[in-house]
Amino acid sequence: MSKKEQIISAFKELSYNQGFYGVRMEELAARAGVSKRTIYLYFQGKEDLVEQTLDSFLIEFSNLINVLGSQTDLVTALATGMEILLREGAFVMSVQSRRDLQVHYPTAWQRLETCRHDLITSILEIILARTEKEWVREMDPRIFKEAVLAINQRFVSLEFAHEMGMTVEEVTVQFAKLIVYPYI
Repeated sequence: MSKKEQIISAFKELSYNQGFYGVRMEELAARAGVSKRTIYLYFQGKEDLVEQTLDSFLIEFSNLINVLGSQTDLVTALATGMEILLREGAFVMSVQSRRDLQVHYPTAWQRLETCRHDLITSILEIILARTEKEWVREMDPRIFKEAVLAINQRFVSLEFAHEMGMTVEEVTVQFAKLIVYPYI
């Protein structure tokens, strides 16, 4: 793992518990096993660090969108993909991190929300293309999309899994079944 990857990994770990805004550079340097000066060799400041950390996650997110359409078992593919996203993206899905993005890093927040909308849109397009159910084809896709986005907003958090007394994996399988089975 490169120094830059070490820093990003450490930042993800710290952000999960403290949010982005709460991570101090001294603390990050200690966790990553580098000096503060080394951090600034790779990142112009905290905002750049947030952006690049988010970029690494969004690349994985985009790859999921591309893979989903080619899968024959959409529920399994979606559940697996959501599990990966929750595991790799836990740092950005904690309540504090989400608030920090909204308040302190709105550009990063908007990019994350755009990717989430793109993923849901892709899933719905796949469902609508594969469905044989007339009632699904007659549904207004905008309403379908907004309903699934609202459900996703609630389901896709580690806090929700804890509230339900379930593992993240169990929640993602249930979510995948909820948004796929009735429509295909």
